[in-house]
Formats: sequence, C-alpha cells, structure tokens
Amino acid sequence: MSTHTHDPIAAAKAQEATHKFAFRDATMEDIPALQKMIGESMRTLGKGYYSEAELDGSIGYLFGPDTLLLHDRTYFILHPLTSPSTISACGGWSFRRTLYGADTAPNRLPESRNPLVERASIRAIFTHPAWARQGLGTMMMRYCEGRAREGGFKGLEMGATLSGVKLYERCGTKMSQAAPKNIAIVGGSLGGLLVGVALKHLRKNLNIHILERNPTPLLQDQGAGVVAGHDVQEFFKRHDQTNTPLTVPSHQRIYLNRSGDVISREDKQQHMTSWDLLYHILRANFDGVKSEYVQAPASEETEGSTVYDYDHQVTEVDFTEADKLTVKTKTSRGDISSFPADLIIGADGPSSTIRKFIASDLKRKYAGYVAWRGTVPETQVSSSAREVFVEKFPFFHTTGVQILAYTIPGANGTVEPGRRLLNWVWYCNYEEESPEHVDTAEINMRPQSMRHGTGHTLPTGAVEDIARDLLAPECVYKSPPLPRPFTLFVFGHLVNLKRYRED
Repeated sequence: MSTHTHDPIAAAKAQEATHKFAFRDATMEDIPALQKMIGESMRTLGKGYYSEAELDGSIGYLFGPDTLLLHDRTYFILHPLTSPSTISACGGWSFRRTLYGADTAPNRLPESRNPLVERASIRAIFTHPAWARQGLGTMMMRYCEGRAREGGFKGLEMGATLSGVKLYERCGTKMSQAAPKNIAIVGGSLGGLLVGVALKHLRKNLNIHILERNPTPLLQDQGAGVVAGHDVQEFFKRHDQTNTPLTVPSHQRIYLNRSGDVISREDKQQHMTSWDLLYHILRANFDGVKSEYVQAPASEETEGSTVYDYDHQVTEVDFTEADKLTVKTKTSRGDISSFPADLIIGADGPSSTIRKFIASDLKRKYAGYVAWRGTVPETQVSSSAREVFVEKFPFFHTTGVQILAYTIPGANGTVEPGRRLLNWVWYCNYEEESPEHVDTAEINMRPQSMRHGTGHTLPTGAVEDIARDLLAPECVYKSPPLPRPFTLFVFGHLVNLKRYRED
C-alpha cells in the first residue's frame, strides 16, 4: 500500500487535542496488557470477518506484539492523558523487512530496509473495543506515518486485517493489485470444495482449478450423516451465498442399555446435516452447479474464477521453473492434460496421490475397526422408535461395539419434519485377518458392491444377503439397541468403511 501526501503529525496533534489522548513508546512491561488488548480487539471488532477457529489459531501467533519493534522503539501506545497505563490503541512502524505477525509468526525478516529505495511498513494497529470508531485508529495510523517519515522513509506499505481495510483506506492508503495466481486443488469432494469456495471469496485474480478423478460430473451420495460443529456452521454462514437451510437440530444425547431403555440423558444442542447436502451447496457456490438441492447464486465481481474438471486423475507434478508447478492429468479415455499452478493443494482423501508424491514412504495401517452405516426415512420407524431417535443423539456401547444415530436432511436436502432420514453408524472392532475382518473384506469384493473411496455401498437385496451371511437370525432382529425397524436389511444401502491411520 502507498499513501497520498498529507501532514500526519499535524493531523495527529489536532486529534490529540480534541480527544484528550497522548502517545508513548510501548515497553516490554506492556506486553501482557498488549496481548490481552489485541485479543479483545480481534474477537470483538474482527467478528464477522473471521471465524472463531481462525481467531483462536491466530491471536498470539499472527495477531500480537512483536518485541523487536519494542526494542527498536517503533511501537506505540495511545492512552487517555490522565491514564498512561490504559491502552486505548496501539500500533507502530518498522524499518525491518518483516511485514506482519507476532514473535512466533513465520517469515521473520529482521534485515533493515533501505529508506532511499524501499518502503517502511506500518505494523499491528489495534483499537480497544471500548474506544472503537472514535478516530483513535486514524490517529495511530497518522502518527506512525509521521514517525516513519522522520526515519527517512518516503513510502509505506502494510498488511491489513480484513476488519482494518476501511480504516486504512480512510487514511489515504490504496490497495495494491495482487498478481493473478493459479491454484490447483486435487480432489473435488468436501475437503477440496471447502478450500475452493473460501479461496474464491478471498479476492479477484485467483484462478482456482479443482481436479477430481471420479469419472462422473457429480459425486454420488455417500449416504452419510455429518455432525455440523460450530466451525462448519460458521463457514457456511460466511460463504454460502444461497442461504440454504443446512441442519436438523438434536436436543439431547441419550445412552441406551441392551434392552433399549434410556439409562442417561444429557441436554445438548447440536446440529446435524448430510454429506450430499453439503456437497451440493458447495458445488453451487464454487462453480454454479444447479440441482434439486439448491439454486446457484449470482457471481460477484470481487470473486476469483473457478473450474471443476472431473475424470482427471493426477499422474505427475513437475517443477518447471522457480516457484512454478505443472500438474499433469489423465482421463479414463486416455486424454492427457497439463495445468500451470502457483500452488497445489492436496484434498484427494485417504488414497491421496499428492501424499504419495511428497511422502512416498508413508503407509496406511488398518486402525482396528469397521463402520457399518445406513439411513432410513423417519416415517418408516415406529412411534416408540421416533421418540428415542428423532432430533436426539442416541448411543449404545458394549465391548468392541459402538452404535449411534441421529436425524439428517432427507431427499434433495429437505429439513422438513416427516421427510428427513435417520442416519445410523455401527462401529465394530475386528482384528486384522480375523474371520469377521476377512468376511467384511470379502463383501467389498462382491460384484454388486459400488466403491466410494475407502467404502462400499451395496443395494438393498445384497444387504439382506449380508445380514444372513454375517448374523444369526436372532441377532438380525435383536441387535441392540435398534428396534425391529432398524434391522440391517431394512436400509436402502449399507456402507463398509475401513478406517485407516497414518504411521
């Protein structure tokens, strides 16, 4: 950023006289108070710009005092004239190459800049929420400009928080135009789409290209429920421009015994959704895919450009020149393509091709358990079962087994009561090469099995065959805590997910 010409010292002095504030150098003794004040400022004034997870991960790491500035005497505190220990605002400037961040932030560059040919940097301006929008940030900005000018610098640059951009523009700064960047995301399921949507909304001149190996334009429904935690909900509030209802509420966690009786209740508000609804909302926001789930939003001028290519298996990544990459792909028809990239993001799941490129010696290991899962329409269970399962989160535990269930959106993402699904998951501990593990592996090899990543989905008829193969008749009907409508062969599909962990 560069500034237009004005007299920042005179402006700052005029505002000091009006607002009855004064500046002083920050010292090492101020660090605890600075850390506290910066945290309060970001959590209050950064709300709506950053998620709670982003703030948790960056306060004290990216947003915090840089002690080198205190040693250089280029970091300042703005305080009421009558209370020098009160930090109403803080900020500084630097003749060093580090542009942003606290002591623990990456890319520390303590070397000095040449004032004859380089710009100084404005650093870490924060206002306490109690004094927000009273001109204190502007006073600090102009004061720092003046002190940098006294240091011999004629130009300035800065890295801005999202919440601070408007302030700096009012101070006469201009946003520098970022150069176009090509970003390749390998994997077009939820992980790749989440990153792709966030990057699309970051700024213009980002060309985001998702490369998905699946040979169909849309990934098939995984038949899976998802517990939508706080971070997931915040992401969609911020990035879903379709405003599609996302979740079904769950009001209680309950724990059942072998007879299906409730032995413990815990009031706990949670939100449940489904893989397919998340996927279609993300596709609508990323590349404008229309579906019965959601209509695509209008594009915005401030967004990056996006492409979603399916049937593109990444085969190679080449370093073509300094800081430049080329991604090579092959389709099921044998067509070969190349894509330039400044950044490659691997989001291609447990069988990641990108992971193999960068950590070829890393092997997955079977984690010791298998997850069976399925769904059933909420109207197809008994009223007594609905009392236990609908809008609740029931669990059953016994040796080597955990079963859980919850309500998720139904067909085409509907959250309307009566049209939703009950999603269940049955975890079983199987020793590798045990008869149960071998039987499960054999199911995966059956011709009617359809593979999804590390899981397999089976049609209804095959599910009944599996129940007969694996369970005695009395177990099919009495497997706790599921009442009869939840017997294995009732469900439209059954997925066997072998869980793996890294070395």
